[in-house]
Amino acid sequence: MVGRDNASALLVSGDHHQSTQRGDDRYCDAQYPQNRADNFKETVRSLSHAAILTAKSLTEYKASL
Repeated sequence: MVGRDNASALLVSGDHHQSTQRGDDRYCDAQYPQNRADNFKETVRSLSHAAILTAKSLTEYKASL
């Protein structure tokens, strides 16, 4: 039973951390909208680059078959 209580305590503290983090994100977005836009652009760039590398790798793999 003690183990279960410890797991519950960890779950609660984990939930608290996540809700705090979400609150911090909302604060940052409201205070610094340009940072949010820049982060979004960087994410899109990274995902596009990953998609290009994946397509290139798949093309090379297909050619090697």
